[in-house]
Amino acid sequence: MTRHPVCAWQEKERAAQEIIARSRHFVLGKYAYERGQYQRAVEALEEALEKEGPFTQLGGDIQLWLALAYNVRRDCKPSGHRRGTWSIVHFPRSCLDP
Repeated sequence: MTRHPVCAWQEKERAAQEIIARSRHFVLGKYAYERGQYQRAVEALEEALEKEGPFTQLGGDIQLWLALAYNVRRDCKPSGHRRGTWSIVHFPRSCLDP
């Protein structure tokens, strides 16, 4: 039995709306980061990661931007991140130079 084309379209539309809703905080976090509003970026990206989860492509992208925002803030501990136990480690430049 095939589905009615309208029902299939509605399911695709609903799935697209869910993706948009999940990525909303990610987009807001990137926007804040690009404008130097790092605290707002961290808050939005943490919310996005909480909604999306770390084990999807979007979740991986969120984690990369979140790491950048933590680095700029020089905050080595995630503020309220419940899923992971990682933290960003900062090395002195002298350790990184060959």
